[in-house]
Order: sequence, then structure tokens, then C-alpha cells
Amino acid sequence: MFSSLMRSRRSRALLAVICVCVASGANLALAASPRSSTAERTATTRAERALRHAGYADVGVRCTVRKGRRATCQWDGVRKQSTCSGSLVVARKARNGRWVRLAGTSCRDVLFGFNTYTDDRAAALLHSTGATVQRIIVPWANVEPGPGAWVWLSFDQQYERALKAGLKPLMIAVSAPCWARVRSGCVDSVVSGPPDPAYEPQWQEYVRRLAERYPEAVGIEVWNEPNLTQVFWPKADPVRFTRLLSEAYTAIKAVRPQMPVISGGLLAPGVSGEGPSGMGDLTFLRGMLAAGAADSMDAIGVHPYPQEGGPAGGGSRWNPDVASRTLDQMRAIEAAANVTGKPFWITEIGESTASQSGFPQPVTPAQQAVDLVRMMRTAVASRDVQVVVIHTLVDERHDDGQNAVANLLQPLTGISLFYNGVNSGFGIFNADFKPKPAACAVSRELGGSLGC
Repeated sequence: MFSSLMRSRRSRALLAVICVCVASGANLALAASPRSSTAERTATTRAERALRHAGYADVGVRCTVRKGRRATCQWDGVRKQSTCSGSLVVARKARNGRWVRLAGTSCRDVLFGFNTYTDDRAAALLHSTGATVQRIIVPWANVEPGPGAWVWLSFDQQYERALKAGLKPLMIAVSAPCWARVRSGCVDSVVSGPPDPAYEPQWQEYVRRLAERYPEAVGIEVWNEPNLTQVFWPKADPVRFTRLLSEAYTAIKAVRPQMPVISGGLLAPGVSGEGPSGMGDLTFLRGMLAAGAADSMDAIGVHPYPQEGGPAGGGSRWNPDVASRTLDQMRAIEAAANVTGKPFWITEIGESTASQSGFPQPVTPAQQAVDLVRMMRTAVASRDVQVVVIHTLVDERHDDGQNAVANLLQPLTGISLFYNGVNSGFGIFNADFKPKPAACAVSRELGGSLGC
């Protein structure tokens, strides 16, 4: 199906372009050869101008002129929140005027959403932003507090609210109950951990039920930040995690063969560190791939929060370029492990207008808006990112007591159970559900309905 994207005011057509789409994601040539003829260069320039006028960015076009002054052009570009590629057949019709038609059926949308709990009010806000995904954490410890005692109601409600708001839920499988991890000395599920090896069949049963119960999920992410000690107690272990990932993959595909399985989002090294708090995301990914994780996931989950050390030891700061560098480093690790074709799902990313010990200085609300849009656009342009989930929708209410405990524990142990300080600024709406500049910017970027 073709859509007319640009028509000259003049009646006679100089150039007609018909787009015959090919598979999306192709890595096509980005420029005309220096040896191209004048006709080839002219065709390339005209096709490139037409694509840019139609809203494509980072366009690359290469044309080859055939008999009858016809040209076939390969093109690759980014349009809004999609990546597109195709081939153009260009025919000169007359000396004046131009008519261009392009097809968009080869475009691949990047899905955007939020990492958030939803009630009816939050679901309406999600819809207003233009989001298409909601990330829902479903801890095993919550749904099976005792062996064989299944309690799904609150997660069923979140799932139904998401679907009603036009969102695809991304379900997160995580956190074994204490009865399934006796060896680790579990006393409270607030510190998450994997099951003991003896309870791996029960882990598979939980994941199988999760996949079966939520068929409209956009995917299932196995664990959350497994490179953190706090959520993979007693220590971050890429080999142990890979085993759980493999078992989950087998269980999910047995009941939902088409359901994407995503490895647990790895937290960027600026936050996770190397030491008591956990293992850096790059080190962890390298260990996963060495243990064979590539065979047990459809995409790599990442949390590339753009945190970096400040100049001259002046403390850490938010810098969107860090997220891009993190993904580039992960691509290099994939290549070194001879792993190809695994896209990235960014299942958490964001910047906070608040802070606490161990986190960067806050950004201004205006800078948060600019940086989020920049990271969204960079993700689309990268062409191997399929999902971007922003953390989070609404700011938590600031709790001075929790923040004081967090500021004490983080420097002493490298682990904090409370993140209320920094989470009181990650939202694009404030705690009173009023839009921050980021809410307006995201809604405009995604074609949402939020009035700002």
C-alpha cells in the first residue's frame, strides 16, 4: 500500500518515485559512490531530499541509473519512532514539477512505555503520553507465598488495566519466595534472590503459569537487574542466572512459542559498581554469553541509566551520551562472543530531578525533558533497540525517614533497601500527578494526547 507524502504545486511531474519495500533493519549503503555519474548523483540527491521532506532523519540513499534515465535507489532512514528501509524506482517524467510517493510498510516501530504500577488514574496518564508498553513486575514470592498457594489477583488487575488503556504489558519474572531459597538464609523477600537448585522445577512452574496467564504480554523479562547483589542474593552470578534464564526460556516456549523472552535488564556500571553492591553490567553480560545465554533469550535486557563521574572528581552526573556508550560496549562484547542478531530491550532508563547518596546530582525538570527525548531518538536511530521503557511515570512522595536510612546504608555497605530519595524525581509527572516538562515532551514525541 502506498501513501502520498509530497506533491509539487506544479501540475507536471518531473520525478515519480515508487517504493518497493524490503525487510526492515537492513544495513544499507549510506552514500553515493564517488565514481557515480552525474545522473546517479542527481537521482540520489532528489531521492534524499524527498525522504527528508517526508520526515525521515539520518537518511542514506544510493542510486544506480538504468536505461531510459531510470534509477533504482536503496535507502535507509529513521522516521519518527520507526526505522525504515526500502528501494526506490525513480523515473524522469518531464522537465518541471515533481511527484513523490513513498511506502511505510517496511518501517519497524520502536515500542515505548513506562516502568510503573498502575491504578485507573495512572493508566489514563499512560494512555495520554502515547506509550504502548507498561512494565509490570510479578514477583514469584508474591504470587506463590506458600507452596502451591497461588495469588494472582493484584497482577491480573494491573494486566487488565494496561490492556484497557491500549498498552502491551511487559511481565517481569523475579524473586523466589523464602520457602524456595532456604540455603541463602532468606528471612524477608524484600531482599530478592534466586531459588535454591532443588527448587528449580518450581521456578519453571511459576514462569510457565506466568506465560500461560498473560497471553497478550509483549514479552517476559527474566529477572530484574540480576547483576545487583540486592536482587540476586547472596551474590551476582552470571552462570547461575544463565541457568535460570535457560529454564525459564524452555518453560515459556512450551506454552507460548511466539512469546519473546528477554534477559533481565542489567544495571549500568555507574550504579551497580563492582564490589559489595554487585557486578558491572559489561562483566555480567560477558559471563552470561560465555555460559551460553544467547541460546535462551530473544533479546538482551539493559538498564543503561546515563550516570557518569563528574569532572575533576566533582561527583557523578547525568549524561545521555553514557547510555549510547553502554550499548556500544555491549555490542562489542556480543561480537567478541560471536553472538549476532540479538536486539536490545531497554527496560529501564531515565534521569531524576531528585537525588540521594550514591546517585548523581539532580537535573532540572527542563533538562530531564530534553535528555529523555534525546535518548528516545538515539534508541530509534540505533536500529537494534526494539523497546524503551522509561523509569518512571509518577514521582514517589519524598520520605525523609527512608532517605536518611538510605544515605546511611549506601556508603557503609554499598547496598540500600530504599530509593525514595532519587525515585521522588524520576517521574515525568510529579507526586500530585501534575505534568513535568518531560511529560509534555514525551507526549509530543510519541503523538500522545496530553495537553501542555
